[in-house]
Amino acid sequence: MKNFAGRCWMILLIVLMLTALLGLGGCAGSFNKTVTSIEAMRLTTNSYHEGGTAYEIAVMDEKIELKYYRDEYYEDNGFVSELKVIAVCDSEDFIELMNNCKVMSWDGFLGTHPVDVLDGASFGFTATVNGGQEINASGSSNYPKGYGEFITGLHKILNDVGETVVVEETVAVEEAIASVDFMVLSLGWYDGGAEFDIDNTGSEIEIKYYEDKFYEGKGFVTEHLKTLICDTEEFIDLMNQCKVMSWNGFYSESTAEGDGSNIYEVTAIVNDVEIINAYGVDSAPEGYENFYRELYRMIDDVEEIVPSIDTLSPEDTVTSVEYLKLSFGGGYGTGGRKWYEVTNTYGETEISYYEDVYYEDEGNVPELKKSAVCDTEELIELMNESRVMTWDGFIGYRPPGILDVGSFSFTACVNGGQEINARGTANYPIGYSKLYPGLVKMLNGEYETE
Repeated sequence: MKNFAGRCWMILLIVLMLTALLGLGGCAGSFNKTVTSIEAMRLTTNSYHEGGTAYEIAVMDEKIELKYYRDEYYEDNGFVSELKVIAVCDSEDFIELMNNCKVMSWDGFLGTHPVDVLDGASFGFTATVNGGQEINASGSSNYPKGYGEFITGLHKILNDVGETVVVEETVAVEEAIASVDFMVLSLGWYDGGAEFDIDNTGSEIEIKYYEDKFYEGKGFVTEHLKTLICDTEEFIDLMNQCKVMSWNGFYSESTAEGDGSNIYEVTAIVNDVEIINAYGVDSAPEGYENFYRELYRMIDDVEEIVPSIDTLSPEDTVTSVEYLKLSFGGGYGTGGRKWYEVTNTYGETEISYYEDVYYEDEGNVPELKKSAVCDTEELIELMNESRVMTWDGFIGYRPPGILDVGSFSFTACVNGGQEINARGTANYPIGYSKLYPGLVKMLNGEYETE
């Protein structure tokens, strides 16, 4: 009798446990693992030496307004968070970015600081999605899968459709610029430099952009990359909004907080006879950062100047190609890379596209996504139009203040054994803007010779 009663209690207990498990399963099943809507999001980063950044969104019907803040250091006040860029994008595109980066899986992530990392940056992430689901994650030099790709995606939105925030203030008449004859803005950093040459042609403003490119064996080489034509009145308005007239006489050497890595110099003649001179190291007058960021935004939309294929010397001309690999990806290292690979076997040239695909058990695994046979002569022509022989030894150091953190590496074997090697972070050799889309079109059978 006791055994029978015991068996009854055991059966009842099992039934209760199964019921509870089924109930839990039902709850888990109702927890959506895909973002279908978003109500709020805030992502912050912080570094002891460089201050912090913040990304915030506001939902506007079917649009998302993304705001980017960054800390600026002031001697009297220390780090102060300032709104830098505002971008508006489609909600569906933003949600797709979150799902591609598996943001829902971040909830509960707590990345402890690695013992072998002496310094680094921390992050905090909060979001409300799907009508009330909360996502919370944080870490120090330790990030969830997809974090780097998400940051890169945010930066792409900011770069593509963002508007630089310029504080509107009334400029005193005596400090206003009414005309500009010319202006030269030179930028320097540890790993290179750039220059904007600005000239009033009489009917418009011509802006020529130069950049120091580093090549192993050659050192830094100044190259003319782009030329922009803009409206004179709009350019003068930008100068006044950024208080360029008040910059005259500004001079600052590196302070204890700086490391001497960012140098700038300005020379201009305005209002026919007035001269503006300014110089700074790790410090700049009010409005300077908004001014040069807007110049970068303006020049970013201009097509790169790539010299004609006719200007190539014989030693810089590709006549045959044995192998080529162009890889690219985000600069944070948590996401996988993508690459195009070209091989020449028995006279047949094949182009293949690969991606790193992440698996929990194996990590990033290279997977072939698409391949096609391409015309060898067309490929050689594309390489010469892109001037790839001149890329050898190129090392593109990341310029300061650039949001885009994409990186690339290039290696090729041509002309029966000549090697070409180049790499960079947010900094590319002349002709890269031709080669990359050309390979994409070639893979898809859409490439047409010029």
